[in-house]
Amino acid sequence: MTTRQRRNVPTPAIDGRAAALVRAPFPCTNCDAPVPDASLFCSDLCKEEAKYVRYYREKIADGTAERPDIHEALRIKLAHALAGGYDAHARAVPDEVRQVVFVRDNGRCQACGGIGTEVDHIRGDSSDLANLQLLCSECHREKTMQSFERISAETHPELWAKAVALDERSLADTPARLCDHSDWQDLWRSIKSARLSAARS
Repeated sequence: MTTRQRRNVPTPAIDGRAAALVRAPFPCTNCDAPVPDASLFCSDLCKEEAKYVRYYREKIADGTAERPDIHEALRIKLAHALAGGYDAHARAVPDEVRQVVFVRDNGRCQACGGIGTEVDHIRGDSSDLANLQLLCSECHREKTMQSFERISAETHPELWAKAVALDERSLADTPARLCDHSDWQDLWRSIKSARLSAARS
């Protein structure tokens, strides 16, 4: 009798494509590096890379990948992935702080004077009021784009190779990894549940 049978722990239903992902030692779903617990990714960077690939594949599928706004969004997401990931939790601004910024800045974009819609971190991740400003979406986008360093195969060969590899995954006829699939949002919960069950057994 196995430990699972003795404990009478039900095995979660799992997509057949995920069988290799729910056997210990658990691999990162993005790069196959071992993860120490039941996490799906070994780092925020891997999570960001997979998110970029899924977004790009989604936009190719719906025919919007070449739209200027989507093309720019892809550039921003790729830049975040190449820079080590974007920690949305670290940069989240509490609602009460957001309200103070809107009032303090009189609802106006601090760059162009138009209607402000987004709270921007001036530098880094600190949500101290002195480091926050109200911007309109256009000025916020321009500020974000200006902050990125241009790379090439000559100046940043490793980053360039990673960008090429991510785009190859995005452009592939069939998803290279399970985390690249359009139904990942449905799959990851069952994979996570199966990993947690396996870790407990």
